[in-house]
Amino acid sequence: MSKKIVLAILLIVMGSCGCVCVALADNSAKTQECSREFTIKNLVDLTNKERDQAGLSLLTENGSLDKAAQMKLDDMIKLRYFGHDNKFGTKYWMWVSIAGYRFDKTGENLAVGYYDARRMVAAWMSSPSHRANILYSQYKDIGFAVGILTLEDGSRGIAVVQEFGRSSSSSNLAKK
Repeated sequence: MSKKIVLAILLIVMGSCGCVCVALADNSAKTQECSREFTIKNLVDLTNKERDQAGLSLLTENGSLDKAAQMKLDDMIKLRYFGHDNKFGTKYWMWVSIAGYRFDKTGENLAVGYYDARRMVAAWMSSPSHRANILYSQYKDIGFAVGILTLEDGSRGIAVVQEFGRSSSSSNLAKK
């Protein structure tokens, strides 16, 4: 994460729409623009745009995966870490199971410190492992959570948890 981005964040406010708004010290970001950037719908749309361009089926937002992403984000906020496994060894897929999503395939992308959702997705697409998750043809469902994460060193920024899945029931339907 760029120290300049973290230092540039002056004020972060949770909007009434459930989105995250950012005001930068130099006032270069428009709050309304940022608030639209990090809505769950926009994040799903940006991800599906990449899949569509690759000729893949679009992902469907799934409430259980949204819940898993929120639980994961809440855990990162509470324990002040950024990573796929928490300090106690809890794996990302455990949140998916706890949320009630029965899966045979699941994956996770994380981001922190971005104030532009398009740039965040572009960064994921530039990373081989994140790109592989976004373009994995077996995934059918997606969930997101967005919030403010403060790490142990005091740095803070917008954090995004993106959960992917293919439910066990959809794979069973495909076999019939």
